[in-house]
Amino acid sequence: MEHLILTETEFFRLIDSNGGHKEVSAAYSEFITTVVAICTGAADPCHPLPALSYAETELQYHKALQDMETGHGMAEMRCINDGEITVGELASFFYSLFNVEAKDCYRIYSDLKLRKNDSRTYFLDRMQEKLNRRMDMDDEKDRARK
Repeated sequence: MEHLILTETEFFRLIDSNGGHKEVSAAYSEFITTVVAICTGAADPCHPLPALSYAETELQYHKALQDMETGHGMAEMRCINDGEITVGELASFFYSLFNVEAKDCYRIYSDLKLRKNDSRTYFLDRMQEKLNRRMDMDDEKDRARK
């Protein structure tokens, strides 16, 4: 089907499986090449609008997954309004804040639970890893100055 031409690329396979940064970067370059090719008519003859619209929708879904992973984590930690906020209210806030058009935060939670990777909380794990790495680097700089 023509509208799947972009989402069947290596880029989407990697973001679905939470691939490594270098792999995603290379796949993203290939994805952009595919976008340009279908928009200029160099790829299989198809109308680019359905493919681009579908790819945008899929990217919004992936963004919503990350936002709700964070939102569910915050709700579990009860760190907003002393825990007196529903996941739905928190989801609405994140959707508005990040300009994501997603509606069903509970379906997204189900999708998070279905992840088959080493970790179902990939975004939170990666965020923690990067923040810890940044603090370690700052500590190294502080030690070097002394």
